Amino acid sequence: TEIYTLSLHDALPISAMAADALAHCLALLGQELTGDRAQVLCDELLAATAAGGEGEESISEMRRTIDLVGALGCGLLAACAAGLTMGVVSLDEVDLRVKARCGSDDEKAYATRLLPLIEHQPHHQLLVTLLLLNALANEALPLFIDELVPGLYAILISVTVVLFVGEIMPAAVFTGPSKLKIAASLTGVVWFMLWAMTPVAWPIGALLDRLIPHDSHAISRREVTALVEVTREMAKSEVASGHADENPDGLSEVEERLVRGALTLSSKLVVDVMVPYDDVFSLPVTAKLDTSTMALIARRGFSRIPIAQSERKGSFSVYLLTKELVTVAPTDSSKACNITQYATHFPAWIGPTHSLFELLEEFKSGRCHMAFEIGRAHV
Repeated sequence: TEIYTLSLHDALPISAMAADALAHCLALLGQELTGDRAQVLCDELLAATAAGGEGEESISEMRRTIDLVGALGCGLLAACAAGLTMGVVSLDEVDLRVKARCGSDDEKAYATRLLPLIEHQPHHQLLVTLLLLNALANEALPLFIDELVPGLYAILISVTVVLFVGEIMPAAVFTGPSKLKIAASLTGVVWFMLWAMTPVAWPIGALLDRLIPHDSHAISRREVTALVEVTREMAKSEVASGHADENPDGLSEVEERLVRGALTLSSKLVVDVMVPYDDVFSLPVTAKLDTSTMALIARRGFSRIPIAQSERKGSFSVYLLTKELVTVAPTDSSKACNITQYATHFPAWIGPTHSLFELLEEFKSGRCHMAFEIGRAHV
């Protein structure tokens, strides 16, 4: 019995408690059996115990490997889901459409790959999918770490991994200057996530679409005007800081005024831009196209000149096109022709509340090139 107990402690890689229990068993066998029978039974018991210890050690090593791989996988999944939540869900559909049309070749490719994700219906399914995967990964991470390290260390490690690896780092990467490139490169992963989580995420997303409808609308004229103003302010800042060469397509001041004027054309009224009667250059209906009159017309430089029928304010009825006087030779008043021979064009008569856009359409028809306001003699 003493010989078998000693060989047990020396040969088997088992715990002390198990070795003591086995030694006690061998002692009992030694009391009941004698000769070769006891030795055979002890040898078989030792071989079985050794084989069991090696199997348990192999299973334990495999379990540690599975726990380690699971912890790493949960950390990566949490980081990917959190980053995609900020990097894909936050993308603006209008901005992507703009980049798909006028961006660089790379930006066009990125926008083309991301637009189907942003337009996917139900609209909230993408958000629900990413949030569910992030929550599952964060909840499963402590379970794997707890098998690798003691409980307190498992809590500290899991909190640190979730905070830095699962939240802070993805936020910094997916909202950085390369966010469009990174998000576009992971579209395949996102589509797989959507497909895998469809049984759970689709009903929730459809319900959220009904409770919180997605409000997608075109940019208003006022918003475009504000965007032009902000773009011009940024261009001024770049010029002041010496970085104007980095953005050669920035708006100039003249371009800003042109765009703003075009955008406000339908909202501005005639009353906002009309010229008061006292500031209008006109000629009386009795004027002759003599040398002094022609010199006055050339000096004032107007292309269209209203003709007053009397001295009463607002007595305009026709106007003169200056270009039609090219063939008229200046002469003295006795031989000069009357101005009514050339003042044959009738203006458009409009009210003060007409929009400039309506007036532009009238001018585009070619019927007239000047408009007079109806109703007030001083205009």
